[in-house]
Amino acid sequence: MQLEHIGTTHECFSDLLHAIDPKTLIRIACAAGGIVPRKIVKVRYRNPRIEVPGLSKRAHDNAVDLVYTVHTADGRVVTVWVFEIQCSYDRKKRRRWKLYLAAFEDEDDAEARLVVFSPEPVLRGKIRAKLIPRVDPPAIVLEPDHIERITDYRQAIRRPELTILGSLYHTQDPAPMPDRVAVFRAAWIAIQSLAGRKCLRYSLLVMSIVPSAVRQLLR
Repeated sequence: MQLEHIGTTHECFSDLLHAIDPKTLIRIACAAGGIVPRKIVKVRYRNPRIEVPGLSKRAHDNAVDLVYTVHTADGRVVTVWVFEIQCSYDRKKRRRWKLYLAAFEDEDDAEARLVVFSPEPVLRGKIRAKLIPRVDPPAIVLEPDHIERITDYRQAIRRPELTILGSLYHTQDPAPMPDRVAVFRAAWIAIQSLAGRKCLRYSLLVMSIVPSAVRQLLR
């Protein structure tokens, strides 16, 4: 099977995030953003499509990668968590992210926070410098220090998605090569413990994002 038949890197990354427990993603985001998390009573998956109204033209439909709403005991929405994946630079996001946050806040009458996943360090630096200053409240851009690094094989099999997410970040420069290979090896063990579509799409994901030098050393 050819790689293009499995899916795009972005689609496979989205699959990975959807498979991780939402409370875990929110806890990671809060720690990265220095936010004292509210007591999470209930988290709900929200349809990621949002209609942004226009002033001089028709409203247009947009799709965000992943959205969760945090609710109080009586069902009121208190926070909307918007998760976006950036595998390439898109200057249009400097305006679209602001629109997304405003639209979600208006629709749910609650604070909206944006979290950006971008494992490749040069791209992430460009996003921080050129896109994030245009977003208010400031987006949370995840760094390797915010993502758990799992190298134990038993842990990798027990928590495959978090192990794979860690490999996307911790196999990048400037981490020492032995450390990069160790985390990639654990991710590969995690992937092989899965079956079917997940195994194929996660394999494509790590092979697309993990630097070639790491993959060559593992071989």
